[in-house]
Amino acid sequence: MATWSAEELSYCSNVHSGEALSEVNENLQRFISPVIQERKLRKIQAGLWLSNEAATELTTTKANRQAFAELLKILGIRLTSLNGFPYGNFHENVVKEQVYLPHWGDKARLDYTLRLAKLLAEFSPDDCFECTISTLPLGFASDWSIENQQSAELHFRALLLALIELEQNTGKRIRVCLEMEPGCVLETTPQLIRFFTETLPFALASYGISEKVINRYLGICYDICHQAVMFEDIEASLEAIYQADIVIGKIQVSSALRVTNATKATSLLEHYTEPRYLHQLSVLDKQGKQHFCSDLCLALANNDYSLDAEWRVHFHVPIQVEQLNSPLLSTTRNAIELTCRFLAAHPTLKPHLEVETYTWGVMPNAIRPTSDTLLIKAIAEELNWLETTLKNFNLFSRKD
Repeated sequence: MATWSAEELSYCSNVHSGEALSEVNENLQRFISPVIQERKLRKIQAGLWLSNEAATELTTTKANRQAFAELLKILGIRLTSLNGFPYGNFHENVVKEQVYLPHWGDKARLDYTLRLAKLLAEFSPDDCFECTISTLPLGFASDWSIENQQSAELHFRALLLALIELEQNTGKRIRVCLEMEPGCVLETTPQLIRFFTETLPFALASYGISEKVINRYLGICYDICHQAVMFEDIEASLEAIYQADIVIGKIQVSSALRVTNATKATSLLEHYTEPRYLHQLSVLDKQGKQHFCSDLCLALANNDYSLDAEWRVHFHVPIQVEQLNSPLLSTTRNAIELTCRFLAAHPTLKPHLEVETYTWGVMPNAIRPTSDTLLIKAIAEELNWLETTLKNFNLFSRKD
């Protein structure tokens, strides 16, 4: 059975602001290294976010790459995965829908992803032969078009050809993993499966690119929070993806905000409305019908959404918490445990596991860390809880 050690449990650095390479280097020393120490480890497998700006600085200057490699070595950071979803400006005052730009219909998205792939091949440990990059699920649904779809398919063709060449030249296979998200072109498991088994193979067949090639270099990043927000049966969703022979390259361990009756929790939910990120939500009414809204602030201002119903909100909350700062506010933590149960039932699977609570800086004051020390402890507590949960499912192993 596949198991994970403490060193193999990572968290995504998109929680830390900073697009420039100098800021990335500072974050490695200011946050990630202290998290390693807080966890009493000597090294950790890291899932970094490198913006396009930082990736360009590394790609174009050899001295930057040498210094970066040395810093990773000194701090004990094993770079095995990158978050290639946010292109940049992820900590601006207002991000919202801009996080989905450039989409996969734009060549800038292809260029950025290839920069990350080349860097990951260079900086990943010698004993890591398959690395992962998470990316957006094509684009935001309301902005998508037939023209964008056609361009995206051509960009995936170019991506695959480049990844083939990269593996031939370096011996490293880089798997680009699409991440379903509410409100995007690929937001549900059936949509994802259709894209991988029908849409993309059909589009690329005329170029001589087989499903075998697609499956070798593409996969999915399964964000648990996202599919919980969509009210998907987590185990059934993962099983359907597995049965479709789609590689689960990476799992982002995350938890969503949940209220079983929004009537009583309206004033509390207002504390989770904030201007930076988009907080999509699904509402399941008493008749079992699901309703979607693109942002929590819009839902609270719109009487079309039933308050006497369960709401699930795309607001990443601490993964170990079942109840937030009120009995009326709960979470989808159980979805993480169901994911672990799926992994225990499929012993050949070993995706990268990465905690992704990027919202610490915009959480309500009652639960927001107010210093570096408190943030480091909060991140370590999430990783500690994940370790314990893996132990409960016999998915944890110790390494000397």
